Amino acid sequence: MKIQKKILIIVLSLLIVVGITCILIIRNIATNIIKEQITNNLINTTQSRTKHIETLLGEYEELTKMMATGVAYRDALNENIAQAQRIDVVNRRIKTIIETHEGISRIRVLDKEGIIIASSHEDTEIDKGTHEIFLKGREGVFIGDLHLSLFTHEYVLSVANPILLNNQFVGVLVINFGVDNELFKIITNRTGLGETGEVYLVNKDGYMISPSRFIDDVILKQKIDLKPIDTEEENPTEPSDTSPGEVIDIGRDYRGIEVLSIHVHLPEMNWSIVAQIDTQEAFAPITQLTNTLILVFVIIILFSILISSFISRTITRPLRRLHESTEEVTKGNLDHKVGTSSPDEVGQLSRAFDEMTTNLKKSREKLKDYSKNLEKKIKERTRDLEIDISKRKAIEKSLRKSQQEFDSLFKNSPEALAYLDKKGTILEVNLRFCELFGYSSTESKGRNIDDGFIHPPDKMEEGKILSKKGCEGYLNYETIRKKKDGTLFPVSISATPLGIDGQAEGEIGLYIDISERKQLEEKLEKFARIDSLTGCFNRGYGLALLGRQIKLSHRSKSLLLLAFLDIDGFKSINDTFGHGEGDQVLIEVSGLFKSTLREIDIICRMGGDEYLLIFPGSSLKEAPLIKARLDEDLIKLNQILKKPYMIEISIGFSEYDPANPQPMEELIRMADQKMYEEKKKKK
Repeated sequence: MKIQKKILIIVLSLLIVVGITCILIIRNIATNIIKEQITNNLINTTQSRTKHIETLLGEYEELTKMMATGVAYRDALNENIAQAQRIDVVNRRIKTIIETHEGISRIRVLDKEGIIIASSHEDTEIDKGTHEIFLKGREGVFIGDLHLSLFTHEYVLSVANPILLNNQFVGVLVINFGVDNELFKIITNRTGLGETGEVYLVNKDGYMISPSRFIDDVILKQKIDLKPIDTEEENPTEPSDTSPGEVIDIGRDYRGIEVLSIHVHLPEMNWSIVAQIDTQEAFAPITQLTNTLILVFVIIILFSILISSFISRTITRPLRRLHESTEEVTKGNLDHKVGTSSPDEVGQLSRAFDEMTTNLKKSREKLKDYSKNLEKKIKERTRDLEIDISKRKAIEKSLRKSQQEFDSLFKNSPEALAYLDKKGTILEVNLRFCELFGYSSTESKGRNIDDGFIHPPDKMEEGKILSKKGCEGYLNYETIRKKKDGTLFPVSISATPLGIDGQAEGEIGLYIDISERKQLEEKLEKFARIDSLTGCFNRGYGLALLGRQIKLSHRSKSLLLLAFLDIDGFKSINDTFGHGEGDQVLIEVSGLFKSTLREIDIICRMGGDEYLLIFPGSSLKEAPLIKARLDEDLIKLNQILKKPYMIEISIGFSEYDPANPQPMEELIRMADQKMYEEKKKKK
């Protein structure tokens, strides 16, 4: 790139960076100032409206309190006065007040049960005993939430106050104040709010309860999403140290338009006063200022381009002449002189270039002499290289043979082999490895041996340890690995390190599927603890489980129920129908236990027709229920089998109590004794 262009680009870049930075700083300062002004205006507006509303609500409360002490309302609830007379008097009083007070739209008198006994509308005898206005009005003056009156079809505030007769509560006075004339006038006053600003009220449920400047029919229909006010601000209307930028909120209003807004909480009514103005109107001066700054910036850039172009041409003219002379020298004309008489840096550079060409001419002559000697040395070195190449080819042939032998042994091994580097990355696998894990050779290469082959995730650390130990020395380990299809299977892993010049560079891993061996071990273990005829736990394993349950019960301070039982007349069944029939009885009884008892209950065949049942977390209180359930299911089993004999059982219970622990043998003996006591009762 030419110097003239570089100078122009540098100047323009500096101007753009400085200009944009200045515009952003000025715009940010102006934005903060305007935002602060708008915030102060909105805060003053909400504070003023809040005070007016609080004053208005206070007037409603005082008027209701005063009217509740009126003679007409107290006499209306005085049972010593004839009902017709007192109702007529209070109705005339209600009519007079409504005619003389423009803000009052409805008055009701409720007795102490909440029944309307007098009203300005046709709603007497209605029960308001469970309504909030009655329940709260019994305790003191109460202002209900803004609502639509079913009788006047106007939005009103209901104010209730208790009526006392001889200092005794006798009823509640409820007055409905219309909100159109006073409350809505306070809220909808648009002074100082511009073309898009407005103030509105939101109730505790988040609905607007005052008219909107922009949308009709929003009262109790338009939902408003307000951010919660900081709980540390107990009185948001009072001045605080919080800056306006931290008070005001910028977001979308209920119309979907971006606005600047603040809201103040009215704790007495649990309302919020929201004041807001559209950001487009609020920041219009910022937009105008930004456009002016951009115009000034463009003008400055145009002047800068003209000035930088003039300066760059002045600097680059002698450099261009110097460039033309140097091109002549590069064509081979070393006798051409570049130097100029200019005293500046360009002139000094041109004279230095002339000196360089003189030295270059001398060096060329020396190079010709040196090249003649170099050709002789090259011929001698070429002869030596031919001898070295012959030796290298012999070594490479030997290495290829060794590599082929290794590859043949590796690929044709009947066991699964994987060649790994020090980090556990698979470099090569044989065919048996692909068959074992289900991954192709291409899918395996480049994958870490811990990626996809190990499950569950908690085995990952084990895989890293095995990879490290395999590079340090011979390793043999049994664990679980995962195939491509997700199948988990047990393997035996053997690893041997591979070293180069005494340094471990990787390892050969051998993987053997030991699923059949593990299955055989599991079968042998199962035979050691399961009764082969009934599928229940055998005597030895059952006693071990009982000992374990006793320890758990003692540790958790919970009861443990034990049952010992046998089959009545089992010897007679064997003698009469044969041992095969007796075995079938044992199978049916064991199946009965499994279907009747809980999954956590333990069934053990102690030998012959004797069984031990263990009920964790149960006590002797539940023994009758367990016995009844077994007897009921046994009756159903006999009905299904329809044998020439009846299968019956005798059962005895004992309980392990951690507060009074007893040995396992004593628990079994007690249950066995109770079983024989039951068996004697049947004879």
